[in-house]
Amino acid sequence: MDDLIKKFKEEIKKSLLMADEDKPYWLSQADSLSQGVLAQIYALVKQKNDLVQQYIRTALANDPDHAYLTELKNTIKNIKASSLHLEEKAEDPDAEALLEQKLANL
Repeated sequence: MDDLIKKFKEEIKKSLLMADEDKPYWLSQADSLSQGVLAQIYALVKQKNDLVQQYIRTALANDPDHAYLTELKNTIKNIKASSLHLEEKAEDPDAEALLEQKLANL
């Protein structure tokens, strides 16, 4: 059971499809879920994570000149920069709108 809990938590942490605000809930509930429920949720999350990884591998394999990869890295860099900028302006009441606008412009 401990091994299943460990695997479950790893899959939750690496999930790109699960909202970040939902992850702490599932991580905290892992120890209290029954083995059957835990196994079912683990199987579903793992299946989706594997599918996402397959999509990423396929996209990168079909990108021999790395244009998509470069664009993806730039997008991630811009999101990180926006996030850091947002943290600095956390007191600003318009900070959330600013981040949404910057994400929309990407």
